[in-house]
Amino acid sequence: MTEKKAVTVTIYGNEYTLKGEADPQYILELAKFVDAKMNEIGKKSSAPAAKVAILASMNIADELHRLEKSKVENLKLIETLEKSLLEMKKASDGSLKHTLELKEQSDRLKGEAVEALKKLEDAQQAARDSESLKAETGWLSLTGLFWLHEGANSFGKDPGNEIALDDGPAHAGVF
Repeated sequence: MTEKKAVTVTIYGNEYTLKGEADPQYILELAKFVDAKMNEIGKKSSAPAAKVAILASMNIADELHRLEKSKVENLKLIETLEKSLLEMKKASDGSLKHTLELKEQSDRLKGEAVEALKKLEDAQQAARDSESLKAETGWLSLTGLFWLHEGANSFGKDPGNEIALDDGPAHAGVF
């Protein structure tokens, strides 16, 4: 238990010795506040000290009541703001989750696009290769239609071959 301390204060011209557990400096501040209220009221009225004390008490009680009411309103406002912040956080979390889902989807689609592009490039190369083989000078071009007969069929540029070619060695070989 804290020891009670005696503090002498002056209120409205009278000295009072007060004992309490509160900090003596705090007690002096309270007494100064009450003294100021009583002096403010006493300047406006010639009422006796007891009546000035009652009026000062009423003024202080009014201030206290207004502050308490303001405190309740502020607490309600804080509660409302907290709810709003929680809702905003929830919405933000939802937006963040949606953004992450969209990023995953975008990454997946990018991968699919890269695969599709690779397949397209492969198909285009295959088409170019096919066209090259089918071209007039390609490996699959028909340069002549010659019927083979049983036995050896010589071929080459020499017209004496069974199969005479437009170009190449005179005697290229035998089928």
